Amino acid sequence: MDILISVFAKVAEYLVQPAKRCACLMFDSQAIVGKLHKDYEQLQCIYNQLNSDCEEAVRRDGEKIEESVNQWSKEAKAMLAELQNWLDSAKAESTICRHCPRNWGRNYRHSREATRKRAQIHQLLTRRQTFSTLTRPASPKGIEILQQEKLPKLSSVDRTLKKIMEALEKSKTNMVSVCGMGGIGKTTLVKEVGFKAKREGLFNMVVMAVVSQSAEIQRIQRQLGEQLGLRYSSCETEYGKANQLRARIKLEGKILVILDDVWSKIKLTEIGIPHGNDHDGCCKVLLSTRREQVCTSMECQEIIHMELLEDKGAWDLFKQNVGPILNDMSPEMEKVAKGVCRECDRLPLALVVVGRALRDKNLAEWQCAAEKLQRSRLEEIETVDHEENVYERIKLSYDFLKGEVTKKCFLLCSLFPEDHEIEMGELALYATGFGWFDEYESAIHQVESTINDLRESSLLMRDNSRSRNVRMHDMVRDAALWMTANGEDKFLVPIPSQRNWTRNQKFDNVAAISLLACLNNQHFPHVACPRLKILALAQRVPLQRVPKMLCAPSLASPEQYGKLLRQKGHGFHLRVYMFTNKCLKKSGKLLKQGTLGCAKATTFILLRASGNDGASFNV
Repeated sequence: MDILISVFAKVAEYLVQPAKRCACLMFDSQAIVGKLHKDYEQLQCIYNQLNSDCEEAVRRDGEKIEESVNQWSKEAKAMLAELQNWLDSAKAESTICRHCPRNWGRNYRHSREATRKRAQIHQLLTRRQTFSTLTRPASPKGIEILQQEKLPKLSSVDRTLKKIMEALEKSKTNMVSVCGMGGIGKTTLVKEVGFKAKREGLFNMVVMAVVSQSAEIQRIQRQLGEQLGLRYSSCETEYGKANQLRARIKLEGKILVILDDVWSKIKLTEIGIPHGNDHDGCCKVLLSTRREQVCTSMECQEIIHMELLEDKGAWDLFKQNVGPILNDMSPEMEKVAKGVCRECDRLPLALVVVGRALRDKNLAEWQCAAEKLQRSRLEEIETVDHEENVYERIKLSYDFLKGEVTKKCFLLCSLFPEDHEIEMGELALYATGFGWFDEYESAIHQVESTINDLRESSLLMRDNSRSRNVRMHDMVRDAALWMTANGEDKFLVPIPSQRNWTRNQKFDNVAAISLLACLNNQHFPHVACPRLKILALAQRVPLQRVPKMLCAPSLASPEQYGKLLRQKGHGFHLRVYMFTNKCLKKSGKLLKQGTLGCAKATTFILLRASGNDGASFNV
């Protein structure tokens, strides 16, 4: 009997429970679907939060989403879409009488489907709880995160690029420098070297940081760290970051570190850049600078000088930036355009800036721009992009000069005509005349040292390695005149075509006037210059009138200068160097006219001039 009871109990268990579940599915379908709806909303909320967290990590830190998270997100999205459709369909059918015997089958099917979908949701939610992290640091991209600039296809640029690549390929070379004046294209070139080296597999990783004048170590560390996917601790010290960066760089094997715009010696160990034997020669450094002293002080094994473009290359680059207007131009337009191009003096930045400013301009606008460039007034061309101010770029080099005498000698070089070969003696004479040195002889050695500093800072050029003479780039000269125009001591350097260069001109703060390029100034302006220190003349024809600023009382002849200068009470001291009067008509009489309108310690320098008759004021 007991056996029969246990058997019947077991049978009841297997029959009653399924029957009970079946009854629930048929008669309680609305509650089951309601639970499914709540599970749907929970899944939707978790899905949205996960996506939000992932997007924030990608946007803020550039991280990559874990593959398992991506897969879960896809499945959850598909499940949510499927559930939405099913719930909408179930809601539409719920309006039919649920208790009608004909609908018991439909209720049963709905309940079973809802139960199955709830189980799938619970599985997804359980998997979500297993994710310890949603994202991981992205694989470092190095220099590839920077925007690649288009390098102009020019033969001189290609040659320099090839030299750099060959230097980097040498096994015993671990530090290479690219040296050149501001605006010559160093940044664009070294960036192209980085992309090319990575593309050709020369290095496993290439990173680049802009150093600039401030040379802030933590800013350099941050730039390199971002490209290497390195996260520094917020409380980490500069020294600690250097150790982290050094360890991270060593993980990359062969790596190229590009340091752009270096102005002074920097200690690579303080930044965290291994070099020499610290990384078995696997870490190489390429730096760009305007200052040759930097290359020497940082012991660069190869120094590659970046030269100005060739004439053909300069014209090609200029045309590329001007656009189609120069493709089919008239002879007059071509003459003006080539004149403007010459004013840029083969400097890439100037060619690009001026070329873009004159894109689609008519002949009259081109002629106006050409005149302004001749007068060193690039900033007056309205369409020039002032964010790319060529003069400001050059002024950075000027501001970085240490000595005041060096800065003043640089400005004095702008008094010479364009493309003039400046001799040491000439510049020493100007500096002495300005009162920076007591004796001309003592100025020579100081000026020679100063010229070397300016040349190594890429502010002066030496066309011939065997010559001691130097030349000032036209755009650098224009920048120097622009700087004096905004300073206390203004320089006036008219061009031959400026007939009325004194019109609307204030002479109160003019410290130097150079007419070396104007060989036919017969009628010198009759004005007083209270702060004038230097007047440089180059006369091809005799002066018809001696300037008021040069006239002295009771002066009978040039031979009486010595007596006059020893007199007291005249309120001036006029120093004349090696004066000759070949170009003055009756100089004694002319010099007797008027009164001197110059300040104390005014220097009157008469320079030699090239002319058919060979006549000159000479020093």
